Amino acid sequence: MSNPNYLLFAIPTGSPNPVTKPLRVASSSSLPLLGNAAPPRDCYPDGIVFYSAKKNQDRSQHGSSARELGHVVQEHAIPELASRALSLPTPIPPASAAVRLRSGLARFDYILVASMWLLTLPVFWLARLPYAFDLAALTKGYLMLPLGAFIVAIMLAVLGLPLRATLLPFFRRLWSKKALVFLLAPAGFLLCLALGPGVGLIVFIEALALAELSQRCGERFGRKLLDLLVPGVYLYFGLMAVFAFNHAIVGIRYGGTTDFTFNWLDSVLFRANVSSIAHWSFHHIPLAIFKGFDFIYFSIWSRLGAALTLVAVLGTRRQAIQFVRNLLICYSMALLVFAMVPAKGPYSICAIHNDDYPKSLDSYSTQQELISRMKKLYAHTITEEVREVGVGDYYISFPSLHAALPVIALWFLRHWKRIQKLALFLYCLLLPALVFLGWHYIVDILGGWGVAALSIAVTESISRRIDRSAAPEPVL
Repeated sequence: MSNPNYLLFAIPTGSPNPVTKPLRVASSSSLPLLGNAAPPRDCYPDGIVFYSAKKNQDRSQHGSSARELGHVVQEHAIPELASRALSLPTPIPPASAAVRLRSGLARFDYILVASMWLLTLPVFWLARLPYAFDLAALTKGYLMLPLGAFIVAIMLAVLGLPLRATLLPFFRRLWSKKALVFLLAPAGFLLCLALGPGVGLIVFIEALALAELSQRCGERFGRKLLDLLVPGVYLYFGLMAVFAFNHAIVGIRYGGTTDFTFNWLDSVLFRANVSSIAHWSFHHIPLAIFKGFDFIYFSIWSRLGAALTLVAVLGTRRQAIQFVRNLLICYSMALLVFAMVPAKGPYSICAIHNDDYPKSLDSYSTQQELISRMKKLYAHTITEEVREVGVGDYYISFPSLHAALPVIALWFLRHWKRIQKLALFLYCLLLPALVFLGWHYIVDILGGWGVAALSIAVTESISRRIDRSAAPEPVL
């Protein structure tokens, strides 16, 4: 069946009436949405739904082809909007999609997290380690992530989106309510006094951004917060399982078993030795540069959290959940590889690591702590500091998830090109930090890219199946 040309109309989400001005005329060969198969998901700007009417045909008489396209829109989880556009009764979703329509999570997401947690039981039994968690420290660490993530998200939005969509409406609102400025200034000053200049200013800016979002969303503000909260809770339970697996795996096999193999691969494939590069650079590059590398390395979750925030706020809950799904699938693949070829990184086998590595860097103290924890867990020297799973239980070197996870973030930021370019710039600063700080072998980075690409492909396939199974049947 071939489709003729169609007039395209845009329907802003939340508006019952379509914009009658046609955006353009396109044929099925030039626009995948008008083809026989379902279009690639997320191929259009969020907040806009496209539908068609036959060329030169009145919009009130859509005909069967518009109804077919309405089914495609319905498959994209906007059934009530598609029904209004096509004057069709809102279809009743099947029972299998009920859970997904309430929280946005699919059955696969529940199974994924539950499977991860169930598998920790036999792994801990094999490791002969106590099944104990420092939940207070893990939860506190996770709840601190939004502080850094939100400010990075605000910066990326301001720099990556048009000013008419970000700062200009905000300043116009302030200009129209000048008395508000006299209330905000003392509040910001008090926050800086109570929390310190840095943290106080960050909290103040984030509070202003939250208030601005509330103004713009109106009644939808609570739902928009849920769009971020649901993926955030999903990620929390997944990450706790990831820490548990790291803790248990090094109790079964020593975490640095294959480090010399990866060091040899670097020398063969790239004629390079990461430890030699790092220690040479300590003597030739200013310490301030390494302070910057240190910051870039440890702030990775602020950037990933910012990406998740932007996807949830600028996009949809479904996209944000898919982002988290992708992260957890990537972690699962990396844990499987780590269990087979455990490696800790160049710093763990460097003979002169303690001689000239800058002791003022957070990387140095963290690396020392990781080596100490790993040795105690493998030797089953269960002291108080290693008895429970904590935020320090992260030992994977190959594949490098510092190289993998930002690639996934870039994939989900692809709808906002300028923001994606800014995130890519930050990623390019991270890559040399992995080598110059001695965290990863070069092959680790290649492995990270490989597992990122594989996890994206797997997640896209799974998500397409989820969307098809949850799509309501068309009412013709």
